[in-house]
Amino acid sequence: MAKQKPRGLPLESETAWYILLNLGDIVATWALLRRNSGFIESNPIARWFYH
Repeated sequence: MAKQKPRGLPLESETAWYILLNLGDIVATWALLRRNSGFIESNPIARWFYH
């Protein structure tokens, strides 16, 4: 009998990449805003969280 592949969560790999890329976006935005280099967050909802 063939071994069955262990079952993970549906879309587990894709979800992990999505979370990783979003965290990278948050860190990059935070770093740009922290430098006071003229960058602003144009999304008003996101701006509320950063300030």
